[in-house]
Amino acid sequence: MTTAPLDDLAALLAPLHAPFTCKSLKAPNRFCMAPMSRYFAPGGVLSDAGAEYYRRRAAAGIGTIITEGTGVAIDHTVSADTVPIFAGNEPLAAWKSAVDAVHAEGGMFVPQLWHVGGCADFNYPDSPHAPLVSPSGFAGPDVPGGRAMTGSRHRRYDRRLRRIGARREGDRMRRNRAPRRPWLYL
Repeated sequence: MTTAPLDDLAALLAPLHAPFTCKSLKAPNRFCMAPMSRYFAPGGVLSDAGAEYYRRRAAAGIGTIITEGTGVAIDHTVSADTVPIFAGNEPLAAWKSAVDAVHAEGGMFVPQLWHVGGCADFNYPDSPHAPLVSPSGFAGPDVPGGRAMTGSRHRRYDRRLRRIGARREGDRMRRNRAPRRPWLYL
């Protein structure tokens, strides 16, 4: 196997510095920050330290920031009260400040939506959280994990997801109008 001399390293990495576009998605380069759980969100609201963490990554040249896992707008989705939620007025206002900071540095922002199922967070086993739910009520073979979702609970969650996600985007597209919070549709 041959290796390129260090003189050629810049030439080899040049394609990573090229902008990336896919439909409405536009990144300044092809560097992406993989998501990592930060637990910077007391009570589910991203802290100023969390927003600054994302801003610094964009300022350092990361073109696309993928956030840590964020709880969706359904109860029972996260197992630690310091995991940020991506729903509600106060959490979304905190996320907006992070998004604005990343955009100001020229970066792109992508939230990672998360549902932990029936598995408690082994990092914070005593962290307060709503009772977890999972499709079966098991986290593994013969390992209980969360409340089992019944048929009615599945339907209720499906309706809720449609109400908070697909319907909002679909309604906006059907009416051909600008979204009220455009930063949610990054």
